[in-house]
Amino acid sequence: MVGTVSFAISDERLRVIALAVLPECQRRGVARALINRLQVIARNRKCRALALYTVAETGNVPIFERLGFRLGTTQPDAFSISPTGQPLTEALLELNID
Repeated sequence: MVGTVSFAISDERLRVIALAVLPECQRRGVARALINRLQVIARNRKCRALALYTVAETGNVPIFERLGFRLGTTQPDAFSISPTGQPLTEALLELNID
């Protein structure tokens, strides 16, 4: 196993809860393959979009944008702080299902 993803379906969205790829397997299309599979599942379940939250400061927003997601809203992250004690930003991203 080189990658994993977990999800839940609510409000006509397939919500990506966690996605991880082994460091030595990153940049080889594993995350894209997982997202593509989620799109199939979402279509079969009549969802209109994939959605996820990420902490903007992790650098994950551009990664998900390359996978086809669009940045929606951002807000202060009420559940985490940086190692230096600075506040973090929660970003909502969505990928519409065609």
